[in-house]
Amino acid sequence: MIKIQRAILLLIIIFILLTPMVASASIIPETQVIESQGTYFRVNQDNVTVYLDGEDATIIKGQEVHFFNETGYPCGIVNLEGLSGDAEDESEESDADGVLGTDVTEDMETGKYNATADCDGCKPTTIKVTGTSFKLDLKRGTKSVAGKKLPQGTGFTIDFKNSLDPYDGVTLEVKNPTGDILKTNPADGTVFDHVNVEHLEDLLINTTGWDLGEYEFRILTEEEYARGFSEKSDVKKLEIVKSEIKLETEREKVAELERFKLTVTGAPDNSINISVGRGGEFAIFPPGVNDNPHEEMIGSFTDELDDVDGENVYSIYFTRSGSYTIEVQDLTSGEMDSLDVSVVKKKAVLDLPDTCVIGEDLRINGTVNAGNTVDIAIEDLVVMTDIPVDSSGRFSEELPTPQTHGTTVEGDIEIRVFIDEGLAVGDNVKDLSEDGMGIVTMVEGDLSLDDHPSLIARGDTLKLTGYAPGFDAVDLIAISPEGGGGDGLNPSDSGLDGLPTGITHYIESTSDEDSRFSFEIDIQDDADEGEYLIFVLVPGKDGVYGRTGSSYLLDGLKDRYAGGDLMNLAGKMQDELDAIIRDITSGAGSDDIMKMIEIEVRESSVELDPIDDVVIGDDIVVTGSSNREGYSVAVRVYGTMDLGKKLAEVKNGRFMAVFETLEAVTGTYTVEVDDQNGHTDTDTFNIVVPTPIVTSTPAPTSTPAWTPTPTATASATPTATAVADGISEKPEMPHMSWSVVLIVIGLILAGLVGVVYLRIKVQ
Repeated sequence: MIKIQRAILLLIIIFILLTPMVASASIIPETQVIESQGTYFRVNQDNVTVYLDGEDATIIKGQEVHFFNETGYPCGIVNLEGLSGDAEDESEESDADGVLGTDVTEDMETGKYNATADCDGCKPTTIKVTGTSFKLDLKRGTKSVAGKKLPQGTGFTIDFKNSLDPYDGVTLEVKNPTGDILKTNPADGTVFDHVNVEHLEDLLINTTGWDLGEYEFRILTEEEYARGFSEKSDVKKLEIVKSEIKLETEREKVAELERFKLTVTGAPDNSINISVGRGGEFAIFPPGVNDNPHEEMIGSFTDELDDVDGENVYSIYFTRSGSYTIEVQDLTSGEMDSLDVSVVKKKAVLDLPDTCVIGEDLRINGTVNAGNTVDIAIEDLVVMTDIPVDSSGRFSEELPTPQTHGTTVEGDIEIRVFIDEGLAVGDNVKDLSEDGMGIVTMVEGDLSLDDHPSLIARGDTLKLTGYAPGFDAVDLIAISPEGGGGDGLNPSDSGLDGLPTGITHYIESTSDEDSRFSFEIDIQDDADEGEYLIFVLVPGKDGVYGRTGSSYLLDGLKDRYAGGDLMNLAGKMQDELDAIIRDITSGAGSDDIMKMIEIEVRESSVELDPIDDVVIGDDIVVTGSSNREGYSVAVRVYGTMDLGKKLAEVKNGRFMAVFETLEAVTGTYTVEVDDQNGHTDTDTFNIVVPTPIVTSTPAPTSTPAWTPTPTATASATPTATAVADGISEKPEMPHMSWSVVLIVIGLILAGLVGVVYLRIKVQ
């Protein structure tokens, strides 16, 4: 029977080879039949035959091409001239036998060529040269399984995208985990080696009984059966694993409401059932997450494994703490797998400030071990909901005070946090257990000023800084010593607010970072001299200034004290305006805060302190006073020689500059100080050589006989040491400055030079 079948197969092959092939194009395929691993395949020859008959033809770069005339006779040398595409203006030539080798066609540019030959029966023919696609993938359905794991026994297809002829000879090279090349499939005998393109396209690969491990797949052409074309695809890998149901999780300990993943792997397309044993009513599979069903499932459900790699990923969470067992069963094979999960209570850890100033935002930071949002309650009332939790479990929120419930008065408040409870603002949570709690002490706002000058010059800039926690802005009112009708610090600024020239108002915001504020006021050159009253104020936690009922100081001042026009304050004297400002902020029940300072404004001045004579080598210390606070004065010392100029900053009305005299010479010097605003002062002093103190040596005296000294009955005062008669005390050496030492050394050196000079002259 087998012999009869083979004979029939041979007759069919002979019929195919002997059947005339009607050519409708210039390329006439010539095929042959080969045997590979007991199977016969129709494949091409080792070259492309092209007839120059005037019909368009297409070849692929890398093929070997043989040219003939239209009747099939050799045509000799063929010339190809580029017509279009990248081939334009390119040219190529065959050998004397009309052959273009693979090395030639591989380097040809793609596009159209005009092929001509000087022989009978050769017509100009357009030859199109193209590249080729040659791409391998391993698929199940429409999804690639290359690089993945596939259970043993699961089939897949060879996805071979190419532009070759169906009968071009190719080989599917399959390398097993031990490195051996499989020429046929051990599962069903399908041939991999020396086949044609038609055979490989969409070839189904059966993996039943395949060894476990990683396989490598590659397609390569067989040149002698692929018209001389040589190409190899990229290598694709696939791991064959044991066909079993398996259940895995990324977390074996989770918190209530915390979602985590379950991964089920098994044979593709098999039906499975996944379930939670005891306590399944607390196991929730949220709808549409990962591979979860489109409806919410509680406790268990049935599904089918992925048809590509047999892997499904599910999302699950538990609403109550405890220990749970999750099981999966392959309903086809009956195999099962399970794992245990420990669910702990959900928990929020708060990071709160110890205190919060009423008027500032109360920042609440924290972390949770589960959940997507948190709700916040102060005491028993919910004040904020749906605060998002980031991927690290962190959340943060700022609550405005005193607008938020519970933050209006001083004292401790309890911050309570609830995870994924779905509460609403205003809900009472007295009987609900929180997931985290903390205490914050609310304190009243404050206002303080930094050190400031008590004296400042006309034309300078007054700088006032301070700290106002709990307040967004700070007001400043400056009143001239001449009252509202005087010439204040800066009348042009007064005009901007509709104030009389003797009153100046400024407002500055506090820093969001440290609640600090800063005022810089340019004092006009013609400002009234004398004591100015400077008021720095903030409204209380109600946001309004005491008796005025207004949050804007000037509005309240205008409506309550100026009859609707601030210019009416021009007739008020300083003491009257002082009383008004105090009345605004210090009335009964007011919680406004005010600080008042006095600053004297004078014409700029500078004055030197007297300077005593200075011994050469000692420092010259120049000091003095100026009302140009924060500015620098220029100090210069000159006389017998110029000792230079230095800048000295005025701090608290004083300045100091130091000059060295090591390189100075003796004589009379002048100190000049310039406040750089048109005012100077001078003083003179001398740089002198110190006068040595000479101590005379007493005349020698005879030494008397020694007589014992009787012991005194009274205790001696231990302030001096007794010396034997006739022995002088060691005289004290006078204090000598470095200048004296330098002078003495100089005199000695001069003497030595003189002696050497005399000796040389005598010689």
